[in-house]
Amino acid sequence: MKITSKQPQPRIKAITVVDHYVRNQLKLNADQYVLMDILYQNPKIQLEDICINLGYDINYFKLVYESLVSKQLIDLNNSVTDKWKKYFTVSKEEFEEFWKVFHVGSKAEAKEIYLKARKIVDGDTLLDAAKKYVKFKEFNGQYLEHTRTWLNPKYQKWNDDYSIPVEQNSTIQPMIIQSTKIHP
Repeated sequence: MKITSKQPQPRIKAITVVDHYVRNQLKLNADQYVLMDILYQNPKIQLEDICINLGYDINYFKLVYESLVSKQLIDLNNSVTDKWKKYFTVSKEEFEEFWKVFHVGSKAEAKEIYLKARKIVDGDTLLDAAKKYVKFKEFNGQYLEHTRTWLNPKYQKWNDDYSIPVEQNSTIQPMIIQSTKIHP
């Protein structure tokens, strides 16, 4: 005879992928990060529910919670603060500003990859690197690659060197090639 017991289904449905860039920027340990991410995805959840459903000790999690309040990442209503949101919220204006600088290929695909890239690098870094990349490619008379390819977090092309040598910059006129938008 087979005896089975039904386990209660967890009420918390959240997937947490630890973004170590953000975790390091905010100086959080793994437990703090997981709690922040759960509160961000489930803003109305109670701390006790998190502990019960995930099997954490309530006293330990209260300490984690208090440390997040002291860092001003959550308020006393369990709401995440702007300090946390700025790493995960990308305004429409932010992407549009980036798109004005570097717009080759599908805008929808570029935006999807932009959101992934923003999880590991801030928007200002992406924008500054894109400006340098476009200028570098125009100076050298080269076509721009698709925005989605350049933004792919796997390649992290925003970290590449796009500087133009000073001696060339002052004596040689750049060759400008108009790129055409290619829509897959």
